[in-house]
Amino acid sequence: MNCRGGRSLHVFEWHLSVDNHTPVASQPTIIGFVDRTYSGLCQMGCISRRGFHHPQQHNLRLLFSNMTDVSFPRRRLGLSAVPMAIGLIVVTHILIDAYSNSIPALLGLLEVRCGLTATQSAWFTGFGALASGVTQPLFAWLSDRLDTRLFASWGLALATVCFCCLGEANSPATLFLMFGGGMLGVAMYHPIAASAMGQMIPSQRSRLVSLFFVAGMAGSAGGAMVSPYFAQSEAGFGSFRWLILPGLILAGLLQLAVGRTSHRASRPQSINPAPTANNREHWGPLLLLYISSVLRFSVNLVLFYLFLRWLSHDSSLLHPDWSTKQISDHVAPTLGFLVAATQIGMALGGIGAGLFVTPYREKFALVAIPIIFTPSVYLLPRLPLPGTYILAALAGIGIAATMPVSISVAQRWLPRHPSVASGFMLGGAWSMSMISVPIAQWGLERFGLTPVFAVTAFGMALSGLLLLAVPTDTFLGQSQDSNSLPSTAR
Repeated sequence: MNCRGGRSLHVFEWHLSVDNHTPVASQPTIIGFVDRTYSGLCQMGCISRRGFHHPQQHNLRLLFSNMTDVSFPRRRLGLSAVPMAIGLIVVTHILIDAYSNSIPALLGLLEVRCGLTATQSAWFTGFGALASGVTQPLFAWLSDRLDTRLFASWGLALATVCFCCLGEANSPATLFLMFGGGMLGVAMYHPIAASAMGQMIPSQRSRLVSLFFVAGMAGSAGGAMVSPYFAQSEAGFGSFRWLILPGLILAGLLQLAVGRTSHRASRPQSINPAPTANNREHWGPLLLLYISSVLRFSVNLVLFYLFLRWLSHDSSLLHPDWSTKQISDHVAPTLGFLVAATQIGMALGGIGAGLFVTPYREKFALVAIPIIFTPSVYLLPRLPLPGTYILAALAGIGIAATMPVSISVAQRWLPRHPSVASGFMLGGAWSMSMISVPIAQWGLERFGLTPVFAVTAFGMALSGLLLLAVPTDTFLGQSQDSNSLPSTAR
C-alpha cells in the first residue's frame, strides 16, 4: 500500500503489530505515534478525516482501532495504579460475595426467624437471583452508555448496608425487602467490576476474569462457613452490623481506584469499524452460551436449596422429637460447610479455566467440563456426609469452571459493550435461573430428594451438550477483540 510521493505503509503496519503484547509503559508513546501518523496520512491524502477512502482503508481502520482499544483505558489510569485497582476489585468482590452467599447457609435460620414456609423459602432463594439478575444488564448498559464505573462502588455500599442489617427483618415481607435491596447492590457491582477487571490488561483478559471469579468464590466460601457462627453468637444477627463500616470504606476506595478509568474500550465512532456480518453471526452462538449459563446457574441454586432440605430431612429422622428451630440450629454449620465446599470447587474450576483454557479454543472446555462432572451431582445423596463434601467440591468445579470462560467469550463477541456482555452472562443468566428453585421444591413434594438430584445432574450435562451446536469456527475465527490484524501486522 503506497501513499502519494512513493511513501509506504509497511513500516507503519510493523509499528502497529505490537498490539496486545506491547509493554504498558510504551503505550502512551504508541498512542502519540498513532495520532501523529493519522494526522500525517490525512495531510498526504492517503486517508480522509471524514472517512478512509484508500483501497486498504478497512485494514488500516482496524489497525488504528486495535491500538486504541488496548491502550485507551490505561492511558487515563496510569501504570502504577493498575495493580492497586486490580487488588481493590479482588478484595471488594470477596466482600460482596461473602455478604450475598452467606444467605444459603443462613436459610434454615431465616426460615425460623421470619416464619417462612418451604414454598416461600424456595421463592426467597429464587428471588435473590431475580432481583440481581434482571437489573444487572440494565446497570451494565447504563454504565456503558454513561461511560462510568460509579455503579460498582454504589452497589457495594448498598449491598453492605442491606445484608448487614438483615437481622432487623422479622417477617417475610421485610426479609424479602432487605434481601432484594442487597441483591440490587450485587447487580450494580458485578458487571462493572468484571468489565473493569477484564480491561485492565486486555492481553490477559481471560486470566484476570478468572481471578475476579475466583475472588468471588473465595468470598462465597468464607461467608458460607463463617456466617452461621455469627448468627448463632451471643449478639445473633446483630453481629453483622460491625461489617458495615469496612464495607463502606472499601466502596469509597474502589471509586477512587477505578472511577477515573474510561469505561469504554474504544476510540470515537469515527475510527471504529462498522459492524460486520461476522459480528451479527455471533448472536446465535451467544444465545446458546446464555442458555448454557442459565442451566449452570440453575444447578448452583438448586443444589444449595437441596442441601438444606436434605440435611433437615435426615436430622428430623434422627431426632424426631426436635423442633424446627433445633433442627435449623443443628444443620446450619454443616450446611455452611457444604455450601463452602461447593464454592471452593467453583474457585478451583475458575483457576483451572484461567490457566489452561486457551483463547479461541474454548469450545472443548465448555462442552466437556460440565459432562465430566455430572456424576458428582447425581451421587450426592447416595454417599455419607464426609464423602459428600468431596462430591460438592467436584460439582462446584463442573458448575463454575466454564463461567469465566463464558464471560470472556461473550466480551470478545461484543467488544464494544463489555459490561453488557458480562451482565448478560452473569445477571441475565442468573435471573432466569430463579424459577429453578420453586420447580425443585415442587419436585421434592411429589417425587422426593433422589429424583430431583438426578434431574439436576441432567441439567448440568445439558449445559455442555448444547454448545456442541456452536460451530468451532465461531471460537477460532477472527474478532474485533483482535481486530482482524493482517498477517503482516502480527
